[in-house]
Amino acid sequence: MYRRRKRGVNILLSTASILLFALTTADIILQGNHIVIGLLYTPGDGKDLYFENVGNWAQVTQSSIALFTMLIGDGIMIYRVYMVWGKRWIVVAFNAFLWLGTIACSVRSVQLQAAYMQDQANLDILITEDHWTLAAIAFSLTSTTLATGMIAFQIWRIDRTSSKSKTTSLLPVIRIVVESGCLYLAFLCAYLVALVLESPALLFLNQIVSPITSIAFYSIIVRVGLSKYGGSSTTLRASESGPGSMAVHHEFSGHRSGNRLSVMKNGEMIGMKEMENSSSLQLDV
Repeated sequence: MYRRRKRGVNILLSTASILLFALTTADIILQGNHIVIGLLYTPGDGKDLYFENVGNWAQVTQSSIALFTMLIGDGIMIYRVYMVWGKRWIVVAFNAFLWLGTIACSVRSVQLQAAYMQDQANLDILITEDHWTLAAIAFSLTSTTLATGMIAFQIWRIDRTSSKSKTTSLLPVIRIVVESGCLYLAFLCAYLVALVLESPALLFLNQIVSPITSIAFYSIIVRVGLSKYGGSSTTLRASESGPGSMAVHHEFSGHRSGNRLSVMKNGEMIGMKEMENSSSLQLDV
């Protein structure tokens, strides 16, 4: 508990958690409202036209929420890479560049959707908007792939370096991070293929952008919580936060030749730090 109080709450990831929850909730409310109006309050002959119409404020707002949620998810991944690699900006420079590209493409995509609301006879706007959305998804896919690989590699490198002198393995940590990243990557790949092929599945995938992004983010927290009761051979120290706090702190620790190899899993951040004369890993998820 003392350690938890000393470290405090990670404001950045706590804010990201709240935003993801709020945006996903708003997205579900908008979807529900759209379906109810279309099914219950739209005349029979106009239902198809209502659901096919993308030039309304609800659709533009929903698309904006989905893209903003995706940006938050990508930003969190970049932040985790930054912490895992010892807070070295040079390591995340390329990922940050990709993230800026995703922001630019997302803003342009939303702008074109808003423009289509004013001129729905101009179908060229929708075609151009699809191209910008495709670019945003491609940037996000590349950034997430690199970030997941870099986090897993760094944890594996520390584990391999200390393999002869420690009593615990970091492979379960790698598995948690990779599984979370693969969930998001699989969705982005499916979305990208559906967008390129103009598949009807795109209608469904558009509805789950925000939920999938949030699930990928929170799945690490859930897995960490479950690992407390998973019967792992790793030493577990749990420090639960007080009332009103958003995260639960878990510490996995092993020892090597008088030095300490520790893994801290926290629902707020990812961080790794190598200490002199020892292999030390701090991982807050």
